[in-house]
Amino acid sequence: MPEFKESEKWKNFGIKELKKEMKKQVYPDGVDFEASTCYHRLVFELFFYATFLVIINGQDFKEDNFAQVGNAIFGEEYLQRLYKMFDFVFYALKPNGRMPQIGDNDNGRLHVFAKQEVLDMRYLLALRAIFFKEPKFKIEEFGFCEEALWVFGEKGYKIWQDL
Repeated sequence: MPEFKESEKWKNFGIKELKKEMKKQVYPDGVDFEASTCYHRLVFELFFYATFLVIINGQDFKEDNFAQVGNAIFGEEYLQRLYKMFDFVFYALKPNGRMPQIGDNDNGRLHVFAKQEVLDMRYLLALRAIFFKEPKFKIEEFGFCEEALWVFGEKGYKIWQDL
């Protein structure tokens, strides 16, 4: 929001708070401190989408260099924890793409882009594959998901196809 003289200050404050909260709420292994699979998803979405918006609005963003710009803005430690949050999802998902119900579940989500079962978290792997450009997280059986199209647009679909 360059039209506001304080916008740079607001952005820097937001980044600082995200980094502080990431350390506070997410263990170094990438698991949310609430110890609930569904709260993990909610907290992950809060961090991921905020991080994503900062990145795509950054000066150095060039359509697909998400992780590179993320490291420059947030630092390697922050992005590594975000990556490990994805790791937890990858290793905890059942083969059908559903997350085991562990701990509390209030169905909390930041954005619901497509209708799906509460424990269906396949879309998180597609977001990871595109954001980090990692073919091993492109699970062919799960296919490309509507969430990824809403988040990354056509460019995301192209990245997905090229993985």
